[in-house]
Amino acid sequence: MKLSRMFWSVIVMFALILFASTVPAETELVGCDLSGACFRYMNLSSANLTFGIFRSTDFESANLSQSDFYSAVLSRSNFKKANLQRAKLTFADLSDCNFEGADLRDADLTGAWVQGTNFRDANLEGAKTKGLIMMGVTCPDGSFSDDHNHSCEGHYQK
Repeated sequence: MKLSRMFWSVIVMFALILFASTVPAETELVGCDLSGACFRYMNLSSANLTFGIFRSTDFESANLSQSDFYSAVLSRSNFKKANLQRAKLTFADLSDCNFEGADLRDADLTGAWVQGTNFRDANLEGAKTKGLIMMGVTCPDGSFSDDHNHSCEGHYQK
């Protein structure tokens, strides 16, 4: 039986996770389901994670700069103190995620789902957030989006 390229990509990725703290630049994990995985402190900069499923995944303090999470499912994931500079989170499910202290400078959150998300102390300078409907979101300054017409606009400063 011939094993798919996707299968081997996942096997290689898990080997890298087990034996190294870094993943090759521009890693492709398109459409993979790695829910519950731990990527703490890992370097996943410029990784292609589009259409991936990462429910309840731990990205604490990971380098995810310039990574592409287009249409990824990231609900209930932990991004505490992660580097997401210039990351593409367009149309991603960020519901109930923790971005406390994360660096989201110049990240693109266009069309992202952000219900119940925690952005306390996150840096959203230059991030594309216009038009997001935020329900039950904790803004970077600690206030709640529901108190500001379901937006954190004007509440990005700590």
